[in-house]
Amino acid sequence: MKKKRLSVKEEAHLLSECLKKNQYDLLFEQYWNLVRSTIIRTFIVKNFKFEEDDILNVQVKTFESLIKNLHKFTPKKNSSLSAYIITIATNRAINYVRDMFKRGAIMLIDEETMNLILDRCNIVEKLEARLVLNKIQELLTKMRLRESKVFVCHYIDNKDIPTIANELEIRGDAVRSALTRARNFLRDALNL
Repeated sequence: MKKKRLSVKEEAHLLSECLKKNQYDLLFEQYWNLVRSTIIRTFIVKNFKFEEDDILNVQVKTFESLIKNLHKFTPKKNSSLSAYIITIATNRAINYVRDMFKRGAIMLIDEETMNLILDRCNIVEKLEARLVLNKIQELLTKMRLRESKVFVCHYIDNKDIPTIANELEIRGDAVRSALTRARNFLRDALNL
């Protein structure tokens, strides 16, 4: 069952209740499906062939990270707890894909498999994943060339920072800075 989106005030109340009582069941209940759909969208965007276990593993890691870092969250203007959770879920999914790729346990999705996966998703998840992917591809053309190259190498080609630095013949800290600028540009453009 899809939960209604909480207002900023309701999210603040939920956050304070979780932190005061050290009980997170309401948080799980409210955001479980949001985290799941975010992970599925990220896997699709990353062209990752996934199973239900992969989704569940990343959901658990997302909530572990959320609970560990929830005390650090402070709402800012045009920011919400759900946006913070989406960011954590997206990062956890990307890290999971990257780890699987490094272990050699990853299979990239061909077009036929992509269609089979999308058939398993509901129509909203399909549209959201395709829209996000199309928007990111469009935004990559508007980014500065270095940020775009670094972003593609890191998130699409699953290369680590030292490899990118070596390939582009720049320092590792320049790669990290370019990644940060690219993520900030996309986050602002996608209103995350």
